[in-house]
Amino acid sequence: DVCSHFCLIPNPIYSQNLHSYSESVDILWSHSSIHLQIMDSSDFRILSDIRSALLPRSFHAIRSLEISFLHPCLDRRIQILDEEWYDQWTSLWNVVKCMKGLLHVQAWVKMDQESGNMMTADQEARLFAPLMELGWIQDFKVEGTWPANEGSESLLLGAPFQITRNDDRIPDKPELVVETVTCSLGSS
Repeated sequence: DVCSHFCLIPNPIYSQNLHSYSESVDILWSHSSIHLQIMDSSDFRILSDIRSALLPRSFHAIRSLEISFLHPCLDRRIQILDEEWYDQWTSLWNVVKCMKGLLHVQAWVKMDQESGNMMTADQEARLFAPLMELGWIQDFKVEGTWPANEGSESLLLGAPFQITRNDDRIPDKPELVVETVTCSLGSS
């Protein structure tokens, strides 16, 4: 009989353990803050990859998300806000829009502001456009490292997030730290 080779007989103990495991995984995702560091364009897909890897229930259990956009901190190249960058930025926030259980978001956006590379009003409008669609998030904070421009106040009127403009070091702000340790083995 074909069924005897391919049918599974439910085991109540196994089902109970699997249910407990599933609940534990959901508790892990819902009680931990997920922190992402976006260093270059290849990192923008990380949240989409997490969404693909998790069961939908676990993905929607995520309550707290921290995202650091620390652009040129490794090789000190100037970040260029071109069409590709904005497309990737928008697609990341489109995944955030799908996070049904999300309650808290903290985003750090570091943009080098060297002469000739200042954030314009148009760039800022494009940067904040996908964030304006996240009005259901209870606690939404954005920290940017560029000064307000002429259109900032009217652009951000009614924004669903609080913005802080600051380039100072803040004690709890995630930073990339690269340290070289020199040691020797053996006797001196």
